[in-house]
Amino acid sequence: MLKKMIATLLILTICVGYSMPTHAIGDMGTPGQTSTVSLSVGFSAAIAENGDLYTWGENEYGQLGHDKSADGQWGSPYTSTPTKVPGLSGVVAVSLGFSHGAALTASGEVYTWGRNDSGKLGYGEASSSVGSSNQAGSEPKKVPGLPKVVAISMGAHHSAAVTADGDLYTWGDNMFGQLGYKSNTFRGADGQTAGMPYTATPTKVPGLKDVVAVSLGFAHSAALTSNGEVYTWGRNDFGQLGYGSKDFDQYGGAISTTPSKVPGLKNVAAITMGYAFSAAITTSGDLYTWGNNYSGQLGNKSTEKDSFGRPFTTKPTKVPGLGKIISVSLGATHSAAVTANGDVYTWGDNWLGKLGYLSDGLDDAGYPNTAVPTKVPVIKNAISVSLGYEHGAALTAGGELYTWGVNMYGQLGDGGTTTLVSPTRVIDGIMLPGRMPLVSDMMLMPTNAIANPTGSTVYVGDTPVEFEAYLINGSNYFKLRDLAFAVSGTDKQFAVGWDDSARAVTLTSGKPHGSTGGEMLSGDGTAKNATLNRNIAITKDGQPVEIMAYLIGGSNFVKLRDIMGLFNIGITYDDATRSIRIDAS
Repeated sequence: MLKKMIATLLILTICVGYSMPTHAIGDMGTPGQTSTVSLSVGFSAAIAENGDLYTWGENEYGQLGHDKSADGQWGSPYTSTPTKVPGLSGVVAVSLGFSHGAALTASGEVYTWGRNDSGKLGYGEASSSVGSSNQAGSEPKKVPGLPKVVAISMGAHHSAAVTADGDLYTWGDNMFGQLGYKSNTFRGADGQTAGMPYTATPTKVPGLKDVVAVSLGFAHSAALTSNGEVYTWGRNDFGQLGYGSKDFDQYGGAISTTPSKVPGLKNVAAITMGYAFSAAITTSGDLYTWGNNYSGQLGNKSTEKDSFGRPFTTKPTKVPGLGKIISVSLGATHSAAVTANGDVYTWGDNWLGKLGYLSDGLDDAGYPNTAVPTKVPVIKNAISVSLGYEHGAALTAGGELYTWGVNMYGQLGDGGTTTLVSPTRVIDGIMLPGRMPLVSDMMLMPTNAIANPTGSTVYVGDTPVEFEAYLINGSNYFKLRDLAFAVSGTDKQFAVGWDDSARAVTLTSGKPHGSTGGEMLSGDGTAKNATLNRNIAITKDGQPVEIMAYLIGGSNFVKLRDIMGLFNIGITYDDATRSIRIDAS
């Protein structure tokens, strides 16, 4: 019933018409993409195909962005059914903190809502009481003073945004230096602990440039630069900064206010921070983790232990046995990753089955932890994964959202409050990451590369078709006109043209692509030299879009997933048959 209701809502909205690692706790960490699903402590959010934002779960501080809640059995208002956030449209990324949320629109504006202690909403003031003049509550408000933003991330009590110029802005709680600079404002006697530093206005982090992604943990932060390097700062009590050491201050954790490069990490494509541990995916698909490993959440063995016997790792260490990873998410004490063939693996703390399955027995400490990444049943063709404090979600290539775990506030979105160990499909029609890429993989890709003829058979629906296609750095590249010609006459058809005055390639939705000659030609089967085309200008329905393109033999070849995501066309890969299937229905 829930799926039918949401699908109906989405269809009604889509018919009107519509125009995405940026990864915090619960954001879906996917290389070069923004997050369209985010989970936090007892609440969740997802973006529909048409750019509307839906939220559900606990709503004590207005963190759902709306007031459509009922009193729950635990004393807090909640909503167990995905509900549209009013006043927002054209949303391309979402990120949730412990009690606040943020949305990024296609125009580069950031809207926040929820609790505003420590000024984490970015309005210039801090408040701990819902309903005050500087507390958003259930009404999303635009964060003032930010240049055009391309990526966002919310931590427990702090916030961050990456601008189109590659600058990083942070604001909110700064008790552990997690903002990347020192704060001159301190919280007073307003119901919060006095003397705690914070910054309520978005402030540029000094010493960082060419930032393409940001991720915030509980009290530490990380930035990814265009050359694939990772910088971290903030709390370091479990070595979560990756420096090879850990320290303590008077609060129990080191304060590092200056972003420093994580040694030994190269060619990183995505980053994700958890409660007191961290993760990074390299361009080759390897997953590295470091920090707290008390529940086995790092997925690798830790030889270091603190004075209480708790294991940790202070240096990035590769997680074995997973193969190529395309998405990663960290919760409070558990982890999840998606492999290139669409399988979801989880590990770490498994209290109440929040890993998506029941653990076999208990660990040496008597807890139901799983230290080895284990495949989650039911889910197929996953492209992203997200973990909250005690629940999880996976998004498939078809836009289907599966959830599992603790459900006391209805955070699973299934209309109830019963904990679900097995993943359950609850919502369809979710926007796929990369549909409107604001931060392109282009900044991470080499200028010159070898283009090898793709060894995959390509199907449009059930019909095999021949393309001149190449494999570059693990991704398939096709000619724009070939793709447009192949889906012409389907529900997702589009036409390719040229605007001479703007010197730009034009893509027009819903228009059939007429043959201009030269479409659907086969290549000669030999490898070619490819050059990244950084100057190509492309518009979709009159709006500029950023798409990865390589010049091969004088023709532009675009990244298949970029185009498929831009027009919401389904794409799946069958590793067993080495086939690519394009679904334009």
